Amino acid sequence: MRLVSLQRIGIDILQRKVQTTTVKKLIPKDTTVLIYASGYIKSAIAMSFETNVLTKLAEDFIDCKGLSPEEQIEINQSVASEVTNIIVGRSFISLNKKDITTITPPKLLITKEDISEFENLEITITTFKTSFGEIQVYVKK
Repeated sequence: MRLVSLQRIGIDILQRKVQTTTVKKLIPKDTTVLIYASGYIKSAIAMSFETNVLTKLAEDFIDCKGLSPEEQIEINQSVASEVTNIIVGRSFISLNKKDITTITPPKLLITKEDISEFENLEITITTFKTSFGEIQVYVKK
């Protein structure tokens, strides 16, 4: 799944912005998922989603009508993890056909303290403003 394919389910990408900052200054969105890569490529990659984007993505997988708020949160977290896993996994396959890179299972980040170990690291943030909210991709430099 590429971000461009979001348009297939009715999520239009309206704007893209790239910036560099430190994790200390980072303001994550509602749901953030982290994946580590090791091997030929060593990095940490996270995707952070606003709730409305996740709800729209979830609707493409299942019927979300009638879910309790707790169930919707759980579904949104699962969708965030799966989308992050697919995008990061496919990115490494595309970039690295000959060398082996291993990625960890997605880790849901609940609080900013979950990323405090990276506090002073520089990261590149790509923000995709969509018709349902923002998606951010964080890559450790």
